[in-house]
Amino acid sequence: MRPLAPRKANWLDYRPLFWCALAAMTGIALAWHVSIPAAVWLAAGAAVLLLSAMARQRALCLLLCAGTLYGTLAADRMALVPNGQIRDGEPPTVRGILTDLSRGPSDRQPAVLLAQGRLTPDGWRRHTGRYGMHVEASARAGDLVEVSGALHRPLPPTNPGGFDARLYWLRRRAGAVLVPHARGFTRLARTPPRGWEAGAQQARRWIWAVNRATLSPAAAAITNSFLIGETPADAAGTTAEVAAHFRDSGTIHLLVVSGTQVMLVLGVFVGLGWRFFRLRVLFWGLGGLALGGYYLLTSGDAAVSRAAVMGAVFILGLSLKREPDGQNCLGAAALVLLALDPLTLFDAGFQLSCAAAWSLMRLAPAIYEVLQPHRATVTEAGTTHSPLFLAHQSLAGAVAGCLAAHLAVTPILALHFQRASWAGLLANLPMVFVATVLMALAPLHLFLTGLGCSRLAGLVEWTAGALDGGARLFSAPPLGSVEVFPTPAWLLPLCLAGVALPSWLPRSRMRKGLAVAGLAALLLLAERLPAAPPARPTVRALDVGQGDAVLLQAPDGAAILVDGGGSPDPEFDVGEKIVLPALRVLRIAALDAVVLTHPHEDHAGGLAAVVERLPVRLFVESGATSDAPGYRRLQAALRRKRTQRWRAQAGERIQVRSSVLTVLGPLPGAATGSDDLNNGSLVLRWDCAGSRVLLAGDAEREAENALLSWGPELRANVLKMGHHGSESSTQARWLEAVQPRAAVLSCGRDNRFGHPAAGTLKRLQAAGAVVGRTDQDGMVTLRLDGGRVEVERYLAGR
Repeated sequence: MRPLAPRKANWLDYRPLFWCALAAMTGIALAWHVSIPAAVWLAAGAAVLLLSAMARQRALCLLLCAGTLYGTLAADRMALVPNGQIRDGEPPTVRGILTDLSRGPSDRQPAVLLAQGRLTPDGWRRHTGRYGMHVEASARAGDLVEVSGALHRPLPPTNPGGFDARLYWLRRRAGAVLVPHARGFTRLARTPPRGWEAGAQQARRWIWAVNRATLSPAAAAITNSFLIGETPADAAGTTAEVAAHFRDSGTIHLLVVSGTQVMLVLGVFVGLGWRFFRLRVLFWGLGGLALGGYYLLTSGDAAVSRAAVMGAVFILGLSLKREPDGQNCLGAAALVLLALDPLTLFDAGFQLSCAAAWSLMRLAPAIYEVLQPHRATVTEAGTTHSPLFLAHQSLAGAVAGCLAAHLAVTPILALHFQRASWAGLLANLPMVFVATVLMALAPLHLFLTGLGCSRLAGLVEWTAGALDGGARLFSAPPLGSVEVFPTPAWLLPLCLAGVALPSWLPRSRMRKGLAVAGLAALLLLAERLPAAPPARPTVRALDVGQGDAVLLQAPDGAAILVDGGGSPDPEFDVGEKIVLPALRVLRIAALDAVVLTHPHEDHAGGLAAVVERLPVRLFVESGATSDAPGYRRLQAALRRKRTQRWRAQAGERIQVRSSVLTVLGPLPGAATGSDDLNNGSLVLRWDCAGSRVLLAGDAEREAENALLSWGPELRANVLKMGHHGSESSTQARWLEAVQPRAAVLSCGRDNRFGHPAAGTLKRLQAAGAVVGRTDQDGMVTLRLDGGRVEVERYLAGR
């Protein structure tokens, strides 16, 4: 807010809340990436503040105060640990209340258990703490439950682009995750919601019931998601299908409750206040109440909260007869939300909402100056504009708003979701207008239906159908969204500067247009430009849990993926959730070869998504088959993509640019039986720039004994251990033949097989090999330089 007065020369006096919000965000980001205790933050902040005050730098003092204060809050939140009564890894039995339940299409939903008691040998004892867990879909917030399971500390990402479980649960104030046993979850009682929560749930159920009774399934899903954003279990399938079209068309923000809906609600009351100026306080007060009610109705996320707080500040300023400043209102909203939870800064919805709102206030006017018309007709009554001029002016404003928001949110979408849709710029122009019409019709339809009149149902159906048709049109190739490389973190400040630059330039169409075009070109390059090849041969063992996925990268740009991991959970696609995000963060545009050592699920399960979504020049396999679901999906994907396939046999050499894959096994008679897929694994040696890497698949003792006949051909600088380090593999004779300087094994954290075996680790230690383990180190990267091997552990220092 600023008073009705000329602008002050001091930039901080003009928008103090906005600049303080930027300083607060900087402090939180530093606290997250640099592990400094809260007490040290306070001491350092006090010292810097004292120095700045002595230097009479009021602006610097205020910004440092904001950054230090919010950095301290973030450091305090990150210090959250499990209650000291339970040690990490202990199998507790806890009783408590379910809260903070997140709904979604999966059968198991994340929730927080607010513990009340713990079972001890002497009976139940009082115990407090917050524990993250996944519960069945039938569970409800407020349920009293008893849980027996294993306690784990949530980990940061173990692969590039991986899921940050630590941040996810810290944002819910849970410092540990409780994994229930097979029958370790019991519901003792169901506590019904009370007060405003009960009223909000009842109102949401009524809205869903009315729209589903009067509209088609697709129209009801669009209208309900647009209004309140909640999806009942029996409508999840329809909503997911509709959401996929909106996501691929770049208009998913229209289908979720966001700041757009909040500002539309606010705009109605603000407009009425200006229209009936004498009753402005009444209408603006009703607008504030409407904001609060809509927030409770929608169980607002970060985007809704940002818009609600920003709207409340806006109304407060109007009531105090102060001229509203949008960027100052945005800063006030950010400061409030970050004070309540500093880790909100890392929420994708918060980032997208703030970036879009800021770009509409900062970048859109500059783009409009480039696009606005100049010519007008002058009559005797004064200056007026022709219909063509007015149409041009309206179109310029719409294009400026859509382009500004698109340029601001594109790097954030690429960073979090690795997708972009430049066709969304075209889709938003008509669809935002239709969505505004739907926002006006849908509440009126609900009101009239409550009175027994459903005459607006057909119009709401047609409007929602138009949105659905537009989403389907713009989501179809070649207009739909495409997968892109995530925006590097160092590039984000440059993108933000590019958003602000056009408004700082002199009033010149050409300069502003060139600045906008330069920002668009920068974003396109960041999304599409692959990484430069490594200077040395590089081996990356991805952490895919209990499975294998190894990426080989050569200095000539060749990239080879050996196996793709897999999961026994049919709802968790390792290729989609782990392998592909890691490849995108590493900026791998295509794979020269994909190798499947054998068709077990923990090796083949993630390859179908890779083959579907990345260009693969050659697929190498052993010829063994399996009925595993992942292997069947892989075969279907290979047929659809018509990928070139090669059935490898021992003794063959496969040239991949300047490097060579030598097939050493399986040798005849290595397998102990017709169903022994482990000993039938492909065993490969990768020769690149004078270095050797031996990949043993799941080969066990019998296969290793047969392979010893290769003699010196087995020697390698790096050994990818067979069968996840089990006792049945990596015997002493094998290590003596390979003579590895470093060994890497891939296994799941706390896996039920006991991998790696203690005897295997002792043999590796005796052989003098440096060991990297994905269960402890996350992704293990090995850089080879002749006889030297440099080992990097992804979780080191995290």
